[in-house]
Amino acid sequence: MAASSSLLAILFSFFLGTSVSSSEVTSSDISSIQSSSELYDTISDGSSPEYTYANGTLSADEYARVLSGAFVERSRSGTGILVLEYGDFSCPYCQHHFDADIWSSLKKSFPETSMTHIIKNIDLFGSAEVSDASRMAICAGKLSGDTSYYRTTSMFYQLFANLATEGESFHSHRSAVLAQIAKKFGISRKKLDECVSDEANDSPANDAYSEMVSIFRSSGVPLSVIINQKTLDYMIVIGDYPVDYYGAAIAALLRTESVSE
Repeated sequence: MAASSSLLAILFSFFLGTSVSSSEVTSSDISSIQSSSELYDTISDGSSPEYTYANGTLSADEYARVLSGAFVERSRSGTGILVLEYGDFSCPYCQHHFDADIWSSLKKSFPETSMTHIIKNIDLFGSAEVSDASRMAICAGKLSGDTSYYRTTSMFYQLFANLATEGESFHSHRSAVLAQIAKKFGISRKKLDECVSDEANDSPANDAYSEMVSIFRSSGVPLSVIINQKTLDYMIVIGDYPVDYYGAAIAALLRTESVSE
């Protein structure tokens, strides 16, 4: 099946390192949202914002489990805040959430804070196509590094949203996608195919789902967990919210840290 023009646009922009989406999550997207200053004021005592699903403190073993084998992005070196996110490529709310790229906004909002970002892709609905795409992202990371994982993950959220709109299947374009990943990152197509075919590379997605359920007591996506890496205190936000909400959770955790010192 020939690739549609919009699919080609996504793959072409992926190769060039540009973005085909101009949508952003703004305050107007959710009618009940408060202004950033109001959000920050309501949690000045370090308590949880009212929209957070839960909070708690990780054990050292739980924190090590979250970090184990993860691909990471960092704003600067050091120990500070970890923004941990779970999503499913086929989930519309996840697609909107990751298209908004809250990570980039949070780095700008907290320039003096060392921040780490981890995205873990899961197959929440038992989709063979999502599982396949998840393995492709994992293999891009294994064969070409953390940045390649994140570039591929970003591309897949856009791609699955586009395919859903056009009523097309991911597997109809599988060969073109693999070719583009191999070309983009200079990966041997043979090695990429072997990696993606290895069922052992389903483990990261399975492990990520297990983490969500056993550690954070949640099975819904998008799931964002904001973790203070010094105290291991965390706050959970389930759903697709404007960036101010996540910034407020970070501010609360940083205030809690300063109070405890």
